[in-house]
Amino acid sequence: MERSLHQFLAVAETGSISAASKQLNVTQPTITVNIKNLEDKHQVELFERSSRGMRLTSFGSILYEKTRVMARLETQASQEIENLRTGERESIGVGCGHAWWDLFVYDSIEMLKSDLPNASIYVENGSNLNCMWKLLADEIIVSVGHHIRNLVPGISAEFIPLFKAKDAYYVSSDNPILSKECATEDLLNLRWISSAPKDRRYSEILLDTDSENYEKIFNPSGSPSYSSNSILTCADMVKRSGGYTVYPIDMRDSFAELGLIPLSINSPIDSQQVGIYYLSERRNEPALQKLLNSITICAERYASSIARPKQL
Repeated sequence: MERSLHQFLAVAETGSISAASKQLNVTQPTITVNIKNLEDKHQVELFERSSRGMRLTSFGSILYEKTRVMARLETQASQEIENLRTGERESIGVGCGHAWWDLFVYDSIEMLKSDLPNASIYVENGSNLNCMWKLLADEIIVSVGHHIRNLVPGISAEFIPLFKAKDAYYVSSDNPILSKECATEDLLNLRWISSAPKDRRYSEILLDTDSENYEKIFNPSGSPSYSSNSILTCADMVKRSGGYTVYPIDMRDSFAELGLIPLSINSPIDSQQVGIYYLSERRNEPALQKLLNSITICAERYASSIARPKQL
């Protein structure tokens, strides 16, 4: 990819020419000239310039999304060439939420062994936003989790729906609140334990961070929360603090082993779509197709086993 496009990406992602200069070890005047050349070439302004930094225009956003895909393709090609040159095994990265790993993603990886017996598998567990970030960074090739609202237009991630799932509020098995049917107001005095820690990076892939809406739903009191990427740490925090956490109801059996029980609540959380994200430019890769097929089969098998409604 042209140097000017690499520099354009750096400016778009850091928000300033000086920051991009330090990141790339290139002089500021060089970057300024190359950005100006790109603008002259396309006959548009790519950035809005202000004292607060550089912000992409609508024209710049188009170039940014396409250039980011080009950069990923360049990285993928370099890695494949290096693997072939050194004889290194193919590595496949899979991202998924904690709930789906045990319920059907593990089975899909076991199924994949017969199709790709020499491939190494890396699994990234975490929130759907964390896995989306890893997907766009080309660290994984699929992400299994909830559908993400408000993704920035132009992100080259496609979504295959699998089934719908409901979340539940989980508390410690000895929490006295379990003795009754609860309302949202009953959560006001309990601390919320979030399994999706905030990360400023997510603002780059969402029209808004979506965290405010998320917190209003799951943390109605607005009180300070605890958070962790670790499911074991979240469970421990719930038990130690007397608080609650929100996970899919499908985790009921697994959480029972950790000492957590779902609340009976008169205002249940709406169902959300669960599915698979992958990058458009990888669509025709044989390894991706085999992985998508194995995940889809195992997810359908799981959904059927609990009489879950399929996506219409």
